[in-house]
Amino acid sequence: MVSDIQHGCRNNVYTPRQLWSGNRSPVSVLYACSLFVMLSGGMAQEKLQAVKHDVPVSLAMLQLWSSFGTAHHNCPNGIHRGACLLDSSWQSVALIGLLAVSHFNQRDSRFVPAFNSSLVRACDKRLSLKGPIDIGGDAIGTLQQIADLKKDVAGLPDIFIGPITSDGSLSMVALAGLPLTTIISYWPSSPEASLSSRYPRFMRTIPSDNDLALAVCSFWEHEMQFEAAAVINSNDAKGERYKQALQRYCLEDVYMDLRSFAFEIGSPEGIEEAVKAFGQTGINIALVIASASDTVGVFELAVKHEVLRRSPPSLWAIADSVSPTDLFALSDEAKDAVDGSVRIVATGATETNPRWRRFVQEWPTFTPPPLSELLPSNWSTAAEFFSDFDVNASTVARDVGTFMYDAVAAAALQACVVAPQGPVPSTFGADFHDAKRNVSFAGLSGTVYFDEAGDRDPTSGNFILSNVLLNDSTREFSFVVRASLKASRWDWSEGQRNLVYNYRSESTPVARLQPPPPPPPPP
Repeated sequence: MVSDIQHGCRNNVYTPRQLWSGNRSPVSVLYACSLFVMLSGGMAQEKLQAVKHDVPVSLAMLQLWSSFGTAHHNCPNGIHRGACLLDSSWQSVALIGLLAVSHFNQRDSRFVPAFNSSLVRACDKRLSLKGPIDIGGDAIGTLQQIADLKKDVAGLPDIFIGPITSDGSLSMVALAGLPLTTIISYWPSSPEASLSSRYPRFMRTIPSDNDLALAVCSFWEHEMQFEAAAVINSNDAKGERYKQALQRYCLEDVYMDLRSFAFEIGSPEGIEEAVKAFGQTGINIALVIASASDTVGVFELAVKHEVLRRSPPSLWAIADSVSPTDLFALSDEAKDAVDGSVRIVATGATETNPRWRRFVQEWPTFTPPPLSELLPSNWSTAAEFFSDFDVNASTVARDVGTFMYDAVAAAALQACVVAPQGPVPSTFGADFHDAKRNVSFAGLSGTVYFDEAGDRDPTSGNFILSNVLLNDSTREFSFVVRASLKASRWDWSEGQRNLVYNYRSESTPVARLQPPPPPPPPP
């Protein structure tokens, strides 16, 4: 635990427990402590020779600008590379990533104090960006962009920042035939990525779904005293791994009756079959783990088949893949049913984080960072966007952009640890990954540090529970934060559980129907 190490370093107390969770030699103890002191700015401020920050560490940044597979007449923001351009919230993520590169190169420490630490000021590295690359458009075009990085073998990226999804762009990196690659990701939360031997140098700044599953089970069992629940999930890496984590915690740790119903991605028939099967269980509590479009499909069919119930009240939950804008696609009848659902996610931004508060305050004053001119032309110019966009009100900026900024920060700081001076060595990738547990820093998403697998340590993550609420006049949704998870307990914003449930019910849901529904009629 980082707090243990800080205590040990400050008080000259060194025990194995205070060095994360492994056996460390005295040399590694001293190394970890000296690194903590340097990154936290606690080193005696000796005069350092002026160091030019001119040795490049190359980054390929994978971002999400568009969504392929939607009919073009349903693209309100226009078309980009044959796909629907996403809304402006995703422009905020793109710009936040570019800002992080610029801030490190300028040693601007307003949002990551370690950028001005003794270690970093003495480091001659700068980040050289290859990209950014949109991974949301046509798969063949995206694959070609990634494969083009191989043309200049000497210029291959040292680090990938990204990808967005565990299935899609991790596979694209592998299919493009790139050599063993160091990846720091900012949004895929599926445990699959860090477990897979295909990506032995994978790290992420967003907590894993393993940790999120524990938060969900804690809410269901400890807060609501539900004895049963169900998962309706797509059968991709995220859906399956998240479901397995829920089964492990909810079944084995808290002994709930947890059922699961999987469907093929994008299959209306598969979704309907899963929803109807769920309806026969008599269970009244459900979590949907799927893409935004498939989540909309699940809710429409749940209303059609009357398994999202008004009486007795249900409690359904949505995953982090769904934004308020996505739910606008629901029919009016489904919107009324979804009103009062919950959303439990790992969040990046918290109002208690002074670095995030300062970022929000200074957002309108930012100037366009280098390469912002490469973003889609249908979006606003960067200068207009900084002036007009409310970054603090954006779920995507808070829950994706913050992790993007800290992924870039982790790449930069770790590069300075393993190669503070001189050219990037041939062993850079292996050295970089080996050093992952020796770096921690304060960033936009809180204090960041990594475990042995390269996942963000769960104790450094922030988890929130929100009510999904419908505005009757605009028919638009918002996510209203009700609680945060602290020390394995939910801390409610008003001092007590202040939730409403589906159909905006104020009555506490029941986990099962009594008696269960009758079996379906014979075909």
